[in-house]
Amino acid sequence: MIVFRPSARALITDPDGRVLLLRVRDAVALDASDPVTDYWITVGGGVEPGETFRTAVVREIFEETGHVVDDPGPCIWRRRKSVTDAAGVTHASDERYFWCSVPSSDLSQDNLIPSERTYFQEYRWWDIDDPALRTIRVFPADFGAAACRVLLHGRPPIPRWLR
Repeated sequence: MIVFRPSARALITDPDGRVLLLRVRDAVALDASDPVTDYWITVGGGVEPGETFRTAVVREIFEETGHVVDDPGPCIWRRRKSVTDAAGVTHASDERYFWCSVPSSDLSQDNLIPSERTYFQEYRWWDIDDPALRTIRVFPADFGAAACRVLLHGRPPIPRWLR
């Protein structure tokens, strides 16, 4: 069985140039070959029926941070990933990432759905050169290097592929 999920995600920066990551904890590992259940991700989630990736990322940013982003700009990264869980179900995703600056580091969890309230363990703004950022598990795996390139050089002319 294959479960496909297109998702829209965001590299979010605050006025100090820090990036936002969310620490999550899964009840069961999604990848039987890499049974991690506690890791960090960017803001974002599934594209709902009738949404584009751009409208989905705007909705997700509002739901997960309380910030309103009118225009997320063009896609900066793409990632396709498939993992098979312990039950043999393959989870396939097509992720598109957008770079969005928000006007403050204030965050609101008022718009989270109930399952996200237990799934999200911690929100944290990170300096991209913080040594601790290299010691945590972040998905996608090359997030740190990719984010550093965007912060130093701006949006890529076409979306870059991530692992």
